[in-house]
Amino acid sequence: MNATRRVTHPSGPPPSMKEPMKPQESTSDSASRDAIGWNLRTLAQATGGCLAVTGSAVLSCVLLLVNAALMMAILAAAEAAGVVWMQTEGAAQLVLFAGPVAVLIIQWMMIDYLRAFVRS
Repeated sequence: MNATRRVTHPSGPPPSMKEPMKPQESTSDSASRDAIGWNLRTLAQATGGCLAVTGSAVLSCVLLLVNAALMMAILAAAEAAGVVWMQTEGAAQLVLFAGPVAVLIIQWMMIDYLRAFVRS
């Protein structure tokens, strides 16, 4: 006894299922792959994207470290100069957290602008 039951629509199966699919009658395997959108990639193409993403992540990490050191220097200089609002704990935490991220966004905007300028 078969436990599965096939349910069909009252109007019958969809038109695509009424006739069995016929294999493509192409003599070239690459022609049939092109017809369905099959793209073979070389190893260089496949690893190029991974290397680009990894490079961007490493560059972002290095820039965040440099930006954090810059924010620490700015914070120490502001406290030494006697800026009152920079001496509070909340303001210092805001500068140390949001400052490097904001500078990183500006740096990436500059990188994008320079890349577009050089390529044009």
